[in-house]
Amino acid sequence: EQCQRGIAITSKDVKFCITNLLSNEFKLSYSNALNTFKVSDPWLNLFMNQFNLSLRRRTKTSQKLSKDLHEKVTEFHSFINELKINNNFELNCIANMDETPVYFDMVGAYTINDRSTRKVPICTTENDKNRFTCVLGVLE
Repeated sequence: EQCQRGIAITSKDVKFCITNLLSNEFKLSYSNALNTFKVSDPWLNLFMNQFNLSLRRRTKTSQKLSKDLHEKVTEFHSFINELKINNNFELNCIANMDETPVYFDMVGAYTINDRSTRKVPICTTENDKNRFTCVLGVLE
């Protein structure tokens, strides 16, 4: 049902659902199952094989490095050294800082789905492009 709605299903979701079933719906039939049955990774693999399921990747995204990366890094080092000499900066006064986007809807890359499925769509809240920027800094 979740796959049809485009909601990603993780192995953690399946394990939680089985534990929930054992503690609620199947409690009368299998009263000691929660104590004797371990919802482990090998069990999950057997379960997925039995029902012809597999862990599917949503998409592949990659970022290519620019061709003149070495030149840019060399220019940056020269720029920093020039600033340090011209302005009497000590190395401990120079910080390394980076900013990274944090998305409001961080859609997972994997979902459990039928093996025969060619397309694996995953629904979002349409906030997958909305983000805020987190700035991280390191001072030596």
